[in-house]
Amino acid sequence: MEISHKFCPWDGHEFLETETACPLCSNLRCATRPQTYVRWRKILYEKQPFEDNYVDKETFLIGLKMNANLRTYDFWTLVQESSSVSQQISIVAIFVLVFFYTWESYIPVELLITLDTLLTAVFGYVIHFFEDEEFGDNIFFSSLKTFALLFGTLLGLSPVLHTLTNSISNDTICALTVILIILHLLFHDYGDSFSSNTFTAPVSLNAAIFASVLLGSRLHSNIHVFGLIFFAIELFALSPHIRSFVKGYSVEAYVSVTAVLFLLTVSLFLPISKALTVLYIFLMAFITFVCPFWLIWIQKYKHEINGPWDEAVPTAKGEVDGDEAPTK
Repeated sequence: MEISHKFCPWDGHEFLETETACPLCSNLRCATRPQTYVRWRKILYEKQPFEDNYVDKETFLIGLKMNANLRTYDFWTLVQESSSVSQQISIVAIFVLVFFYTWESYIPVELLITLDTLLTAVFGYVIHFFEDEEFGDNIFFSSLKTFALLFGTLLGLSPVLHTLTNSISNDTICALTVILIILHLLFHDYGDSFSSNTFTAPVSLNAAIFASVLLGSRLHSNIHVFGLIFFAIELFALSPHIRSFVKGYSVEAYVSVTAVLFLLTVSLFLPISKALTVLYIFLMAFITFVCPFWLIWIQKYKHEINGPWDEAVPTAKGEVDGDEAPTK
């Protein structure tokens, strides 16, 4: 880099425009200054001799991280967690099978009402057993009030529900029921949020109850409709909370519930169709064992790149290494 002096740095002579050297000391007017290397810095408070879109090759990839958020899964832990899906599919299958047996008069209405009563007693006992400070001491009596109100309302609406779909064909009812059951399974909350007071799956519950109303309207009498819809409420509205309580109490007990539901569903499928029984068994095996293995296997193909170019993620005060701050 050349520097053109206005005065001679040696004797102070003022250069004319046409002079290229000092007439006194013969030193050249132009001198070469050694060019210093300027390192790029990631700052904004100083002006740097670089373009705005400059990319520094030495530091650009220094913050590169591969698979920073990769989770390591344990096979048997995933098998236990898959029980939520297996249980819900078994619950849906049990409800449809109970409807079929009731519709074909294999199950008398007295047995259906007895089954509803037994499930209500079991669920009431479980709620009373898991009663703690989180829910308060009056939850059992509050549940009894809710049960009485639901019982009376459903009993009074049974004649209306029985004749609700008289003008609709059976094929339409079956098609709508299949769609609603698929919606129920897709939007069901398979997490642990049922253990809290916040309900997070209204679409799933509404779809299941609507399907039960459609199927119940095809039964023989008002008491049949009452028994089936009450059975649906117990399975789709109450059982997720009960199963969540059991899971929080003991994982082994939760897995045992999965096994009981599986055996009960198989025993209900066998008299109807061996092909459906085998299909159900294969589906449960696929969900319980194949899907967890599949999830672990595809982790090796995960390539997630993180770096300083990612969007900033705000961190709440008190969070350390992704853990939430303790609540007071």
